[in-house]
Amino acid sequence: MRLTQDIIDLVVKHLRDELFEKKHDGADCPICTRKVKMYKRKLNKDMAKFLVMLVSKFREERRFYATNEIIQGGNKNATDGIYLVHWGLIEKSDDTNRGTQGLGLFRPTQDGISFALNETVVPTHAHIFLGEKVGESFDRCYIADVLGKNDYSVLRGHWLS
Repeated sequence: MRLTQDIIDLVVKHLRDELFEKKHDGADCPICTRKVKMYKRKLNKDMAKFLVMLVSKFREERRFYATNEIIQGGNKNATDGIYLVHWGLIEKSDDTNRGTQGLGLFRPTQDGISFALNETVVPTHAHIFLGEKVGESFDRCYIADVLGKNDYSVLRGHWLS
């Protein structure tokens, strides 16, 4: 007997709903056996620096950039910048075959540019479940709050002048 796509979709939806109910404590996925949990991800300094550098590059040439074109000095933590997708500050290209090792290509959104220029606020945290944003904090911040006003002034002067 062959399962139809409708039945498969229904089973997957049921399992996803069941896991979502346990999102705060975490649960083992019955399909892949990995631990599944909702994460409260904070917008941090490395993410903010990544955004400022990406906006700087984008202002020079409007295109998508690989993370290794943005990250300076091999700072592994700076790859957290790709999580800015969940804040709507960057977008990922569908083109992942350009020597990017599967990480993808990114460019800032208009909101990302405004945030990098300290013109708008965003949530301090995003709630991520199964790789998707399912909520956000009520608290808001400017990029200067994330970086600290002195660090932001130096970074902006170097990258966004």
